[in-house]
Amino acid sequence: MIQTIAEILFERMDGIEERAELNRIQSYLNQIQPIFQSLYEKYPEQQTGLSVLRHPGKQLRGFLTFLIANHLERIIGGPQLSEHSLIHIAASAELFHLFTLIHDDIIDRSEMRRGIPTAYQQVGASTAIILGDLLFCEAINLLVLSVDQRYPLTDEHQTLRRIQNSLRCGTMLCEGQIWDIRSSELDHPNITEYFHTIDLKTGIFFEFIASSVLQLHPKARAPLLRILHLFGRLFQVSDDFADVSQNLIQVQKFRGTDIQQGIKSLPIILLINEPTLNEADRIRLQDVLDRNCSEPLSKRVDIIRELCLRYEIVEASLRVLREILTSLNKELDGLRSIDPLLVRIFDALREIWCERITDV
Repeated sequence: MIQTIAEILFERMDGIEERAELNRIQSYLNQIQPIFQSLYEKYPEQQTGLSVLRHPGKQLRGFLTFLIANHLERIIGGPQLSEHSLIHIAASAELFHLFTLIHDDIIDRSEMRRGIPTAYQQVGASTAIILGDLLFCEAINLLVLSVDQRYPLTDEHQTLRRIQNSLRCGTMLCEGQIWDIRSSELDHPNITEYFHTIDLKTGIFFEFIASSVLQLHPKARAPLLRILHLFGRLFQVSDDFADVSQNLIQVQKFRGTDIQQGIKSLPIILLINEPTLNEADRIRLQDVLDRNCSEPLSKRVDIIRELCLRYEIVEASLRVLREILTSLNKELDGLRSIDPLLVRIFDALREIWCERITDV
């Protein structure tokens, strides 16, 4: 079974305060799985395609929900959302993420997800599309169930606000996926489009979480959103780098996954746009990026890695990553005196992502 991000951090952090906080968050995360199990049992005829509900991932989105909520509890007085409300918001965020993964697996023709065959592989594309839609509807329903009736916002107002946030998240995720597909079809995608896609596909998810948790405290929203936005960029850039890196550390995805699926990740975009790339190497690159390339995947990966090293794309990718880290560290420093516990956990989370690559 995949460890949650709280469990991973617990093994790395030995401070009493940090471990108490991570234990508390893990106790909340443990309450998400019974909700998913009940959904799995609700659709007995579709359990083959919904088996991923019984295989939770790292639960990063649920983790961030509780991390932000605990931060608010420490630094802000006044009303806080109930445990029931937070658990349903976290479960909704995780289910929302799961529905996008089911659709991503169809687009990418992926065979495995969380160590088991994908819904696409198990039941085919048509049924998997409907199952993803079903989980989206169930995610909305969980938001309705998350309404906290103790506070002055009317039930209807709370419900509509959260549904509005989730639908906005959904539309922007769809836009991001369209940009992703468009980028894979372009001969010369650029880095501006790349970051626009990341922000739509990853950053908006974190914004949805923060907006739901911070509904009672909108003034605390801006700094946390900036941090989560930068974490979204850090995650994707480090993940892209790892796909072609020679030294993979704690990366569970198979090397060359992006290449196999025709996805133009950051190192490949930088390589395509490298002004010193000669014509012979440009043709080689186009050939190995073609989904219909007859070469074995391992050879295609080796060719791209060779070109990345020759044209110093590794260094260019690291420069992009360092720019993100500089901005992230600046934002974290702004919170360090306000909530040092939150920042120490964010620091550890940042290090996990940085360990995907070397020499950062």
